[in-house]
Amino acid sequence: MREDFRIIDRLAHAYGWSIEYISQLEVNEITGLMGAIEDREETERRIQSFIVALAFCGKTLDDVIKKGPQNTVSTSEQTPKEPKKSSVEDENMIKLFQGLGMSPTQILDGVRKGKLEI
Repeated sequence: MREDFRIIDRLAHAYGWSIEYISQLEVNEITGLMGAIEDREETERRIQSFIVALAFCGKTLDDVIKKGPQNTVSTSEQTPKEPKKSSVEDENMIKLFQGLGMSPTQILDGVRKGKLEI
């Protein structure tokens, strides 16, 4: 019974529907919608974690978009003849992007348009 109320609450919160409307949904519709809500919430959690990780590195999404993760290595660390090497920080940032399945531009656009909550 308590789980029923949690489902109703999540659907009402996510979509602004009334209890009456939600109670008329089919079980397969509810299951699909709950899966979509969980997927969106997981993506938002990953994005929040990513932004915290950037903050610990002293970077913002704007910095990453302007420079790109591959261009954040200091040139003073390399000799002119050596090809550019990525730092552990850059590699970790790239792994974070791959884990999110979104580019920094997509994340920033989503936040600015209010589609992603942070």
